[in-house]
Amino acid sequence: MGKKKALSFPRKRESSDLDVSKKQRHWIPAFAGMTETGMTAKNIRQALREDIGTGDITTRLIVPKDWDMKAQLVVREACVLAGLFLLPKIFKILDSTVRVKLLKKDASAAEAGERVAVISGPARSILAGERVAVNYLAHLSGIATLTHEFVKRVRPYPVEILATRKTTPGLRVFEKYAVECGGGHAHRQGLYDQYMLKDNHKEAMRLMGHRLDRQAARRMRQKRDKSRPFIVEVDAIREIPWALSFRPSVILLDNFSLPDIRKAVVWVNRLCKADSVTRPLVEASGGVKLKRVREIAQTGVDRISVGAITHSAPTIDFSLEVT
Repeated sequence: MGKKKALSFPRKRESSDLDVSKKQRHWIPAFAGMTETGMTAKNIRQALREDIGTGDITTRLIVPKDWDMKAQLVVREACVLAGLFLLPKIFKILDSTVRVKLLKKDASAAEAGERVAVISGPARSILAGERVAVNYLAHLSGIATLTHEFVKRVRPYPVEILATRKTTPGLRVFEKYAVECGGGHAHRQGLYDQYMLKDNHKEAMRLMGHRLDRQAARRMRQKRDKSRPFIVEVDAIREIPWALSFRPSVILLDNFSLPDIRKAVVWVNRLCKADSVTRPLVEASGGVKLKRVREIAQTGVDRISVGAITHSAPTIDFSLEVT
């Protein structure tokens, strides 16, 4: 089977740079449980149906039905792995007689040329599932690896790297899982698990003739579910006193410049101390790039949300080699 040209990051990565500590991986069993649902099987079946359709006509033409084979899945560049847990599920759906032996674990570092899994069983079934298996693994490992690059850049500052809702439709739970594999945080899964008061909400209230003033903030505090985080987005430093009136869990600084992020952190600290209220977490967001993330971490924010780790991560090169 021919080798594909490897996709690589701008700088060379050593596997020793890609280790994800046990502390960062403590969440993985619980998060993986979220994927142990009918949605996972449904997603896999849809991907297989899309690729195989009515059948792999080339393999049927040249490969006997009763011929068994063994193949190994090899990674072509250093990365942080994510999506390995899907491999046994993919081939089980295709053919329960296919055996998958995982040689690595999700969230672990892999070196270029390293084997990550061995697959054995009916050749037709293995060849039919190859592309779907590789696509999942390449995409999710790319997200995990880019996330880990961001996580490394902000060390030793106590800052969390968060994913956003800028994900591929239908793949959010997998992509958020990959972010966690890279040492980041999944953040909110959707519109249902955390409150987030954004610009469009403010504009909608204005068009309805309502004001989001301190009285509205008080009413909202009384009505909302206190067990769920409440995030308020601000576009300027002058909005911070208004945002604090909601007693938020998080103040989100949207597209702030570095000097304004520093000022905002100082302002939040000062106002909370003066009013003797619990300080919310401060989160920076908006077009965050790898080359700039360390400077943002140095401003004193608690969290940095990065859409690029899910919507712009390059894929990692894997290949299935028949042995």
